[in-house]
Amino acid sequence: MALSLWYSLRGYVKIQVKGSAPIRLIELARENGIPVRGIQSEGPGVLTACVTPKGFCMLRSLNRKAKCSVRIVQKSGLPFLLAGLRARPMLLWGGVAALAALYLLSGRIWRIDVSGCLHTDEAQVIEALRQEGVTEGTPIRAIDHSGLGNRLILRTKGLAWIGVTIEGTRLLVEVVEETPPPEALDDETPADIVATKKAMIASIFVYEGVAQVKEGQTVQPGQVLVSGILPHDGRRVRARADIAGRVWYTGKAYVSEKTFEFVRTGRVQEALAIEIAGMEAAEPADFELYDTERTVTCDGFGFFLPMTVSREIRYEIRSTAVRREEELMRLAREASFHKATAQIPTDARIVATETTYQRTENGVIAITVVETSENIAAASPIPAG
Repeated sequence: MALSLWYSLRGYVKIQVKGSAPIRLIELARENGIPVRGIQSEGPGVLTACVTPKGFCMLRSLNRKAKCSVRIVQKSGLPFLLAGLRARPMLLWGGVAALAALYLLSGRIWRIDVSGCLHTDEAQVIEALRQEGVTEGTPIRAIDHSGLGNRLILRTKGLAWIGVTIEGTRLLVEVVEETPPPEALDDETPADIVATKKAMIASIFVYEGVAQVKEGQTVQPGQVLVSGILPHDGRRVRARADIAGRVWYTGKAYVSEKTFEFVRTGRVQEALAIEIAGMEAAEPADFELYDTERTVTCDGFGFFLPMTVSREIRYEIRSTAVRREEELMRLAREASFHKATAQIPTDARIVATETTYQRTENGVIAITVVETSENIAAASPIPAG
């Protein structure tokens, strides 16, 4: 679609080539850098293809070698459309007026979407936007993006964060509601200390209460670690202790011998890309596989024009099969380690890591076990009675 739009903007002609060997002319065109697309056979000695107007002029000189009959059967694209409109001024000016109206309308907000409201009324956010001067129909360039989210938070209740983005003529408001803190236990509330997860007790220092476990013991979630009921008099207190547990997290990953990595070949192409009203056109790529770095060089939205012009740098890449054993093991180890550490709390400390490997017929399985030292204790109120 992007390629078709690009050729439509540049204009192209559909030609019919007749001769004993019409494909010879197409080969000569490609050898001389003339882009040819849409080649179709129309029968013995006849084919059709699409070229740019400039390419058609160059074909005339190359045809002396191919000795074919070449004629234009169709003209398409923006340049030919504009040329035809010159004879119809009213239609031309009507189109210009329609485009002008589109440009003006595309420079305003016509839809406001609010997401993330679970317990908060969206109307509260809409009203806060109205107080900031943002409603449907507001010019985009009149919206002060700087700190808008923070200002909206000051005008609303129960929201911890608000993000505002603009996509075309739509204003997207994403909110994150405040999470009420868990009900805190005061120092006088009797409570046990229980385990929050399965672990092995690494250390336990009890300041008040009675220890129910010892170092080296494996505990389960919800198990009482320190009791707040004193055995000698039955008095109930709030247990206090510092408890660290050893917790193990496991990650498993498989890497096939058919795994591919992509590397750059060193070949580079510079190109332009144009986006108009959500449709994009770019110069055809010289490579089948490539990475792209894009920089916007002209943004028409600031001038009510729904278009941007970007500069692309394309780096050709090629796929390389990973076949060496050490590479397979490295990729499997990294993937399994990532899966294991994704489960670890941010306040935990990694103390040991161990990876084992299993060779299969078509690849390698890595199993990584990460050991942490972390707080596994939480207060649990003692039921009255």
